[in-house]
Amino acid sequence: MKTIVERFIEEIAYIMDVLNNYNPNPKIDPLIFFTGSLILTIMTSFSQDLVLPIISLIYSITLIIALRINYKHVIRIEAIIIILGLIPSIPLLFSKTGYINGLNDLSFIISYPGIMSFTIFLLRVVIAPLPFVTASIYIGWPALSAAISKCRVFRSIARLISITLTIIPRIIRYTLKLLMAREARIFKYSLGTTWKTLSTIAGDLLINSNVYAQKLQLAIDARTLSRENNIVIKNVLMNKVTTIYMVFLIALVALWIMVSGNYVTS
Repeated sequence: MKTIVERFIEEIAYIMDVLNNYNPNPKIDPLIFFTGSLILTIMTSFSQDLVLPIISLIYSITLIIALRINYKHVIRIEAIIIILGLIPSIPLLFSKTGYINGLNDLSFIISYPGIMSFTIFLLRVVIAPLPFVTASIYIGWPALSAAISKCRVFRSIARLISITLTIIPRIIRYTLKLLMAREARIFKYSLGTTWKTLSTIAGDLLINSNVYAQKLQLAIDARTLSRENNIVIKNVLMNKVTTIYMVFLIALVALWIMVSGNYVTS
């Protein structure tokens, strides 16, 4: 039976594999789609109300349905984000005013301002990366890397990120195998034993990660005739679907300006 740590590590490896999926025929220009989603994610992350999170949610759901993106991948990634978001947001429930500037702002009773602050914060944490996750799953990093590599300034950066995304899932699964092998030899479980087990795999993990990275780099260099990105994607710049996407994005921005303007004046 797998432990919580092993399941969490396996989910991280799964997420990295999803990002490495290759979509050879995207209906929307990858660079335009990714840039629009990234900007929306950044804006939602810094929003102070629920207007932008709701718009980001509408944006993501619409694209998931229209582009037939696998919603199961999105749900599994969002589940990890919810777990990571719950850890820093729980203290907000015990805040007196909904803000924590020191220990004097905390109490032992859950307050209404704390519940509201907790809800808004968690919604923003969960919904903000949703446009970015949707775009990444649909495009896939190989196709996005090919689009970014058209600009010489970002070519080396895209290449390094591609290699990193290829290495990480394999290193994570190797870590999982080491943990399972160590735990199979433990008869009495305790917190101290768990930390000792984790410390014993650090050396093996560093050595094998370095060896695997070197082999991967040599394998890529042996199959690469030039520094150009060899992945070919169909040129879909400003086709019908991309135009519809741009109009949809502009309509959402106009909606946000209108709703935010009415919210401020009221």
